[in-house]
Amino acid sequence: MHSSGDDQPAGEPNTPDEQAPLMSVAAGILFAALPATPEERLDAVEQLRAVGPRVNRELVSHSYLTGDDESLTAQELFLADENDGMAPEWEALRANYVSRAIVVSTVILLAAPSLGDRESDVALRVGFGLDTENTRIRDRLFGPLGRHMNLSLIEDLPHHEIGFGDAFRRTCLGGVLHALGSFGRAADGVPRQSSTAAIQSVFPARGCAGDWIDIRGSGFGSTQAAGLTLVFTAYAGGWVSAIVDPTHWSDTHIRVQAPTGVGNGPVGFLQDRPSGSSQTVAGAAEQLAGEALACLGRSAIGFAQKLRDLGPRLDAPHISATPETRFAGGPPKIFGFLGNCATRAMLRPRGPLTLSWTTDNADTVEIRPTGPPELPVPPTGLPTAGSHTFPSVATTRSWTGTYTLRATNPCGTVSRVIDVDSANAGRSSWLAAARKAPSRSAPSAVCTTSSATNRTCCVGHPWAA
Repeated sequence: MHSSGDDQPAGEPNTPDEQAPLMSVAAGILFAALPATPEERLDAVEQLRAVGPRVNRELVSHSYLTGDDESLTAQELFLADENDGMAPEWEALRANYVSRAIVVSTVILLAAPSLGDRESDVALRVGFGLDTENTRIRDRLFGPLGRHMNLSLIEDLPHHEIGFGDAFRRTCLGGVLHALGSFGRAADGVPRQSSTAAIQSVFPARGCAGDWIDIRGSGFGSTQAAGLTLVFTAYAGGWVSAIVDPTHWSDTHIRVQAPTGVGNGPVGFLQDRPSGSSQTVAGAAEQLAGEALACLGRSAIGFAQKLRDLGPRLDAPHISATPETRFAGGPPKIFGFLGNCATRAMLRPRGPLTLSWTTDNADTVEIRPTGPPELPVPPTGLPTAGSHTFPSVATTRSWTGTYTLRATNPCGTVSRVIDVDSANAGRSSWLAAARKAPSRSAPSAVCTTSSATNRTCCVGHPWAA
């Protein structure tokens, strides 16, 4: 149900049609079998939180909250395998309906509505309800996804129609209710990106720790609000807080020094949240995944896998990256440096050698050889990410050498070393040496194919997960 247009804030639509596509798309990004990067999934969560107030207004008039609950579901959705004489059509309905219903319930919780600690009760009713009220709310919030869950033929199937109070007492849905509530409280307690402060520019967009940075935008507040923290991406991962002189803070302009440990990534504002749970999001996600699998069986496998992957990522605050909020700070990083697709390259007699590398925030890179004269010397003027192949490395003896990759920018220089071994006593000896040499594959991300070796190398990248 929806509140009247008189209660609607200025500038917002009188219907939730605008958020319906967003919530449906977010559900697909988070839980459908479509490819999505971890960054895209966290951005989808932030987008859900942004429409949370409108979702809240859609749910606040639910009959469960007004004391006249009309929500109905079917016992067969949860006990289909435990009843004799079950219509065979139910199993097919359960597989499709249940998987969508549990996704809808969880996505509603991720939008963080505020319903007086009854968020999970309402979310499950909207997700699994077969009555007119919940079907209508689902349709209004999720658009096409909600319409696909309209079991218009429900009256033609043998079923036991029950209220949700009975469902929680008599079926496994009670365990799902408890776990969903724990997940919602844990996720809601993590500091989140400010919904009011909007950054329009960061200047300069590149710098080192201690450099003065001007941040312009709107909604910062005339003074720094309690619990609001300006953060930069940390070089070591996560976020590093910036201390702002109160005289340098206004509603549209902040002047601040880049903090120690700054890295390459977005700048933003994190707002503290009162924690209503001592449980981590990862732990709560694992509990919900387990309850969903125990209650809903195979229909919940895909949901459980996605949730277990998402849970640990939600334990860390997230700020969405945009071109306007990007700040390239600190020394460069080397994400990967390989020889013939390994950190210890084994050369076969007169065989090729391909060096592959990926860096971030580097101005220049150079590769220096150390070892015998047979070790080929890479050219100068190399790109900050790429590969170079020596088609044939002449060897007359066995030897070991190293290559050192050095990446440099105004904030510093970083380096990484790989080993190269050559065994020239014949193919059998080379294979034996190769088996003994320690080697590891790089995480897949940036890939290059050498025409000389006919091999594809994937060099590590921060967004590979």
